[in-house]
Amino acid sequence: MKAVVIMPVYNEAEALPFVLPKLANFLDADPLVERFEIVLVNDCSTDASVEIAKQQWVALGLDEFTAKLHIVSLPHNQGHQGALATGFIYSAKLDCDAFLVMDADGQDDCSALPQMFAELQSAQIVFARRSARAESRTWTLGYLLYQYANRLVLGHALQIGNFSAFTPAVLHYLIDLRDLKHMGAQLFFSPFKKAFVEVPRVKRVRGDSKMSFFDLIDFAVSAMTSSMDAWARFFTRLAACTMVLAATSLVIILSIKLFTPLAIPGWASTTCLLLALAVFQSIGFLVTLTFLDKIVRYHLPSRSRLLAGLSATHVIANRKAGTFTNYKITPNETVTEYV
Repeated sequence: MKAVVIMPVYNEAEALPFVLPKLANFLDADPLVERFEIVLVNDCSTDASVEIAKQQWVALGLDEFTAKLHIVSLPHNQGHQGALATGFIYSAKLDCDAFLVMDADGQDDCSALPQMFAELQSAQIVFARRSARAESRTWTLGYLLYQYANRLVLGHALQIGNFSAFTPAVLHYLIDLRDLKHMGAQLFFSPFKKAFVEVPRVKRVRGDSKMSFFDLIDFAVSAMTSSMDAWARFFTRLAACTMVLAATSLVIILSIKLFTPLAIPGWASTTCLLLALAVFQSIGFLVTLTFLDKIVRYHLPSRSRLLAGLSATHVIANRKAGTFTNYKITPNETVTEYV
């Protein structure tokens, strides 16, 4: 198996000396992995992340024919998902059998890689499902609320993140997505065959988290809005439940009016009317979501068009180990450094 690891990096100079050697050693020791390439997407880091990554890689002294490092440096910060999108486009030209996404802070446990690659032999996507999290109580409470909201709206408690392995078909599916908002959630609702591996999420090896409280909220909202089909199913269920409630209320009101001498309170008729309006609104949301989904899928350009400009970005003649050559992926956008 030829594997590519895609890893967004933003100011991880403290973590990379621990994460990169550990990752390379696990990949080098895995009997399923014949050759591997690591793509670090430098999301406009302001520290020495790139220099440290180069130093660590040269110090490892791995065979250049079985292990390669690519550093894709972005000219401006695109955020975690934007960095991943660029990494996917770049990795599509590396001609590999398996792709793996993980964070550079050490919270994604490298010891799970052999099991994930083994599961990938019979599945198209392998998710690392969070069996435990080394987080504060406040963060854990927020995460439980997030899972409950996902189960209510999407029908599933998403216990997954970006840590996953997948096939080339899935990579091209990600490239063709019009808007990569939450990779894990979008793959979870994709039509591919999936497998899950229980992996505890450990503490950061070094440094502080780059995500603020509001970033985490935004990321959670992105997960909940990643599947328009799931929202359509939610509004369908909401409309059905509201319709049953409105019909039941109407039957009760008519029964009281026709077969009893009791007076009907004014609020009862108003409530019944409001329930009926809620039914029509839910159906309207459902129709609108379906219509917008068709418009988006039809009109927005596919990101795969960018692949045509990547055909020669990683071809290096007479390369020597430890040398770094700059290449432009697209004019004025991305520079690739190849070890």
